[in-house]
Amino acid sequence: VNNYALTMHLQQAQQSSSIPGHFHPD
Repeated sequence: VNNYALTMHLQQAQQSSSIPGHFHPD
């Protein structure tokens, strides 16, 4: 996973934080 893909994943995870079990901002 390169930095670009990782960044995109993090941005999508933050925007879609309503998805339980997918991303856990602690």
